[in-house]
Amino acid sequence: MSPGPAATAAALETPATEGAPTESAPTGSAPTESAPTESAPTESAPTGSTPTGSAQLAGLDYLLAEIAAGAAEREAQDRPPFAEMDRLRRWGVGTLRMPVASGGRGLGLAAFFDVVRRLGTADPNLAQSLRNHFGFVESLMRQPPGGARDGWLDRVVAGELFGSAASELSTPRAGVIGTSTKLVRAGDGYLLAGSKYYSTGNMYADRIVVIAATEDGTLVNAIVPARREGVVHLDDWDGMGQRFTGSGTTEFHDVRVHETELLPFGDATDPGRALSPTFSQLYLTTIVAGIVENIRLDVLELVARRSRNFRHGLAEEPRHEPTVQETVGEIAANSFAATSIVAAAAVELAAAHAALGHGHGREDDARARAMFAAAKAKTVVDRIGTDTASLVFDAGSASSVRRGPQLDRHWRNIRTLSSHNPRSYKLRLIGDHELNGTLPPPGAFF
Repeated sequence: MSPGPAATAAALETPATEGAPTESAPTGSAPTESAPTESAPTESAPTGSTPTGSAQLAGLDYLLAEIAAGAAEREAQDRPPFAEMDRLRRWGVGTLRMPVASGGRGLGLAAFFDVVRRLGTADPNLAQSLRNHFGFVESLMRQPPGGARDGWLDRVVAGELFGSAASELSTPRAGVIGTSTKLVRAGDGYLLAGSKYYSTGNMYADRIVVIAATEDGTLVNAIVPARREGVVHLDDWDGMGQRFTGSGTTEFHDVRVHETELLPFGDATDPGRALSPTFSQLYLTTIVAGIVENIRLDVLELVARRSRNFRHGLAEEPRHEPTVQETVGEIAANSFAATSIVAAAAVELAAAHAALGHGHGREDDARARAMFAAAKAKTVVDRIGTDTASLVFDAGSASSVRRGPQLDRHWRNIRTLSSHNPRSYKLRLIGDHELNGTLPPPGAFF
């Protein structure tokens, strides 16, 4: 079993195995050990960045720097970051929100989102691929201790990553919870059959949380090993950006499912079910903010390498050219703004989590604030992101369009992430709330 977050910085020096994760034999049931009952970590607002010198995040700076160093080359070589995900797994990335006493990294929500941003700076493919894992862990941690919940959290501490299979192309409306994936009784277990699209991260995951319907139509979560017989991962995601998130099709061909691998659909999300979509939405926006910071770092390196300026320029070297300095200044300001915006939204989400269980009115007010904070953050950060991704070519001129640095990936990645939920829909609902007090709609996109 993979080591948990107690992995030392020395362990990070161990070369990661290339290729897809090795299949492990399924146990057919959740572990029997009882999970610790500690509550989620105390929330606090970030101070601009997570304290990287703390024991909670020891070794993370080094790891992210190495991941970032190879990102452009992986893009150029069309190589998914399997080895890099394995290193993150061994470091304990999947336990960021688990209490330290339980074997986790023990981050509050605000600090957690700052780490997500930094991971997005290093490689946004890896950051997005982990979103479903963190969403599942978050939903489990909101449940009372005991039962199956503890067993699955034990697996998280042991180093397992969880994917998701929810969306289907046959669903008539985006965001509608419905499924044609079936779970049929067979002997002392079940057989799972169906096809899911947008199954982001499943090619890196150890287990997949599959929304399926039983024979009487009841929705359940079937949690199956990602490489169990009958599970097929199709690398058919052909998006122009976020190319290595595995966001293609996962098929289930009469996959054996044990009784202990089922969770009632509501148990994975209640209480605080309405906060799950907000968590997921803010997560994507935070990755965009991370990419904007990556652009800032890349443009500094790009300008520093340039030695030739235009004949009509005002300085011998581009780094002393006022026009280039202005462009770089705008990129730096945009990165600061994007980071600040997502940090503020994360604080609102942390407040909404803290309000759970403290009275219906307080919960509703805090939840609405968090939802609209995440929506406002998205509409602004998406625009900042695409604008900044274009500015890099003004700062770098012809040097920036060479294929080697893969600088065009930043725009493609941002545009792909922002297309998950168009900002125009968000702006209309924000305006309706501002003018008329209309509350956000329920569902997976707010």
